[in-house]
Amino acid sequence: MGESYTQLVLRDIIEDSQLAKIFDFKTAETKAPKAEGGLNIEGLTATPDGNILIGFRNPVPNGKALLLPLKNPKSLVTNSTMAKAEFGDPILLDLGRLGIRSIEFWPALEVYLIIAGEFHGGDQFVFYTWSGKKEDAPKKIESLQFPDGFRPEALLFYPHFPDRFQILSDDGTIERVGNTPCKDIPDKNSPEKYFRSIWVKAN
Repeated sequence: MGESYTQLVLRDIIEDSQLAKIFDFKTAETKAPKAEGGLNIEGLTATPDGNILIGFRNPVPNGKALLLPLKNPKSLVTNSTMAKAEFGDPILLDLGRLGIRSIEFWPALEVYLIIAGEFHGGDQFVFYTWSGKKEDAPKKIESLQFPDGFRPEALLFYPHFPDRFQILSDDGTIERVGNTPCKDIPDKNSPEKYFRSIWVKAN
């Protein structure tokens, strides 16, 4: 049985001397997550070799999206009181000055799929594929189209559907009942309190 590990950000990332060469995470942690230069982790995915990639929506150092490999995830949850995170070399990706809202490994195609978005929560969303190799540039996906107000937030892959994936939308701010944002509708059973998703099939 594993245990929760609570020091990943407040100790391990902020106090890492190698990461400090890329960005001042101690200062970033004192800011709001959506403030310029703040600290906001939204992407998290397992790699085929058992590591974890941590994707930052904020900060975006020098206009590049930051990925941080976590090398020892298993030891963190099996020995949380003694273990400390071990990080690989940070990876900076050119996502058009956007941060990472979501990143997932697509086993069927052996690529990573990335949802890129503005650090401050704007309405610009771009999808990329990435090989997982530090030297390879991400490739923008141009063909995706979304319903009105659809805000891509998360990706889901299913073993029994290897040729497609599901995209979830962050619909919390959509006003469906009067002027009340969806997330603030008091009746949790209201039929208007929901989020949308779409399926995308690979060609």
